[in-house]
Amino acid sequence: MPDNNNIIKAFSNLENVTASTCVQVCDLLSNSVAIFSSIPKLSKNITNCTCVKSIWEIFYKMNDPKNPPTCSAQIHITPFGLSTCKHAAFLNPNQTKIPQVALISVPGSGNSWTRCLFQSLSGILSGSVYWSQQNFEMGLYGEMEPWNSRRTTFIKNHEWPEQLKDNVPMKDEFAPHIDKFVVLIRNPLRSALSDFNRQSLSSHITGFHNMQDFTKQATEGKKRFIDIFNSQLDLFLDQTTRYTQIDKPVLYITYEDMIDNLFAQLMRIVHFLGLDDDVNVLERSICTILKNRRKQPTKRTHKIDPSQFARTLIDRNLTIKRLANIDRILRNSKLHYLRIEDYFADLGYS
Repeated sequence: MPDNNNIIKAFSNLENVTASTCVQVCDLLSNSVAIFSSIPKLSKNITNCTCVKSIWEIFYKMNDPKNPPTCSAQIHITPFGLSTCKHAAFLNPNQTKIPQVALISVPGSGNSWTRCLFQSLSGILSGSVYWSQQNFEMGLYGEMEPWNSRRTTFIKNHEWPEQLKDNVPMKDEFAPHIDKFVVLIRNPLRSALSDFNRQSLSSHITGFHNMQDFTKQATEGKKRFIDIFNSQLDLFLDQTTRYTQIDKPVLYITYEDMIDNLFAQLMRIVHFLGLDDDVNVLERSICTILKNRRKQPTKRTHKIDPSQFARTLIDRNLTIKRLANIDRILRNSKLHYLRIEDYFADLGYS
């Protein structure tokens, strides 16, 4: 039941007050939600504003038979509400509630974005076996922490077979330190394009500005697109085979599923980590979705879509056979499946 102290009537029956004023008042009162209603009456608008401490109180408020909102009620999240999922901290290395979780993916699958979502959702810093200054500067402050310090979780690892850099563990050295695995998968054409951008332009986000530059780099550059695509398919199969056979808990999530229904996928992660009884995490989940939605319009700065040319570089028949094999392995394991029709269609196969 809602706590009446968490619901405040900011003002009622005032004439011609705007929704932005309601949001400002509730924000000053350190409330997450502003519920604003406006009722036309002759030449005036009679307005009401209710401030709600917790986002989750909305559900009770909307179903309160004694004081239901009017049909014209508008629900706004205040700047204070959006700040509730802003900060994340290191774990106490001696704690036992939060498991050590790995986030496994092929490069370009949305690993860094998923880590940012996790931090916003849980309030816990995500780690990595790699040290990326770029990721650190975007708010992944667990990036420079030793991956096995137990002060972070949701630890990024692509598990390339040739991982031989200093401080980067081989997969057989990594797995014994991990309690659970989250495996992130994405349309292989799109993940390869994203990683090709990273290797060519040092960024997943900034794309090529014209087709001539992309074509030249993809076919003549030091890192050709087809080489990246084929090596990623090899890694995709290797990871699928490995994590459908490992004797530890595994959760598969799909990049495209997160785009389509982020809340459902966040709840799957929350449940897998055993955090679904934490009211703060549930509150942060709504904040995370709203904050992510605000960022989406400026997320990508691609000037062109090179996928049509990229398809011409791929052996589509061989790729389709390999993806069908990966899908079969996943379905037989009953852990997950590929969005195979979508992936085939993106390859130009119908």
